[in-house]
Amino acid sequence: ALWGAEGRPSAAATTNGGRHLGEGTVICGVSLGDALAKLGIEPDVQGVGVVWIHPQADEADWYFVAAPAQQGFRGTLRFRSVGAVSFWNPLSGAVTHAEVVRREGRTSLVALDLAPAESVFVVFRRTGQTASNCVVRLEHDGVTVADAQAPGRMASGLQVVSASYGDPSDPTRRIEVTDLVRQDLARGVNTITPNNDWAGSDPALKTRKRLFVVMRLPSGQEKHLVAWEGEPLSLVDPVPAPQPACEVVDGGARLLAWEPGVFRATREAGKTSTYETRAPRSIPLAGPWTLAFPAGWGAPASARVDRLLSWTELDLPAEARAFSGTATYTTEFTLDPLAMSSRVELDLGRVAVIARMRVNAEAVGTVWSQPFRLDITRAVKPGVNRLSVEVTSTWFNRLAFDAGLADEKERKTWTISGPAKGSALQPSGLLGPVMVRVGQTLDASDAR
Repeated sequence: ALWGAEGRPSAAATTNGGRHLGEGTVICGVSLGDALAKLGIEPDVQGVGVVWIHPQADEADWYFVAAPAQQGFRGTLRFRSVGAVSFWNPLSGAVTHAEVVRREGRTSLVALDLAPAESVFVVFRRTGQTASNCVVRLEHDGVTVADAQAPGRMASGLQVVSASYGDPSDPTRRIEVTDLVRQDLARGVNTITPNNDWAGSDPALKTRKRLFVVMRLPSGQEKHLVAWEGEPLSLVDPVPAPQPACEVVDGGARLLAWEPGVFRATREAGKTSTYETRAPRSIPLAGPWTLAFPAGWGAPASARVDRLLSWTELDLPAEARAFSGTATYTTEFTLDPLAMSSRVELDLGRVAVIARMRVNAEAVGTVWSQPFRLDITRAVKPGVNRLSVEVTSTWFNRLAFDAGLADEKERKTWTISGPAKGSALQPSGLLGPVMVRVGQTLDASDAR
């Protein structure tokens, strides 16, 4: 019998976690994670704040890793794989070396920096050449930028000050749930739907309850959030993915600094190199912009935009605010002569929904997900540069506008099933902030 003569698990089998049967072991009375630990099977991926899957093919381990839609992920994961590590971008197909890596036994610690909703394939090739003496820690002005010493997530600067759940009008009938919210945020859960099961009890019987949360933003300001029982509450507003202060490039041979300051790179063997640079700079493109719309949709041929806002918030006629399609932003910026070691990047901040960019009439690329950034080094020149950004939205706003028209003859769109009359318009256009960043590559000759 499976459990011997008695036909049921013995106390010893339950306590010890199982019973040997033939060449295997039958385990009971423990969780799946504890059972795998008893068998000496380590977790496939260690670390919180991402979701992943792990297929194997072509003499390689492929980990598809995705960041939360609102917050992104900047930190380190431990993978139960070894070998030559590379990142494969699922959008562009670009392949780059994983630069901040540390091997530890049968596992590898890899630093990742993913924008909100960004994903990447982390590929371990068993037959490739494994890099030696990799960078395992990177600091900027004393603050850790990347660290492959242990699994973990870099602090985002977002803090949960307090949280309570219960009767909206009687604070004495609420329970403290601050730790629950903090735990969810630490795991990368950015949207909470409060209910009794989530809170662990019902603090106010026969009363529709509310969740009250106080967040401290990276700027130091406090933000108060409220949600009814059963309604989703977003803890993190969608924000542009922050640019790292520095990156390791060229197989660990160089650093690419995006901010001025002092950088320290620590390698696997323990050697530390220090670099200092004042060359990196940022040029904000706040405005003015010229915004051009196509004819026939109730929008002006051209409008001056002094501050980047959604089309729905611009000082335009109602039909123009509901424009759906492609509109073009143009502006100019000035660059000083660049050193050979310089790298120039255009960061659009936020875009709703797709943007195609040209610099000095040269196409530099299209972006439709965070980070909305592209390398424009080859297209820029000393002096005045002309930037053109074509932004394409979805059809939602025009469909919603037409649904509210009293005269059917004025409609320009029809759908069998679409937005209802009175539907709130969705953000559209170039939302920014837009920035041109000039970085500097640093090699061994720059170290001290």
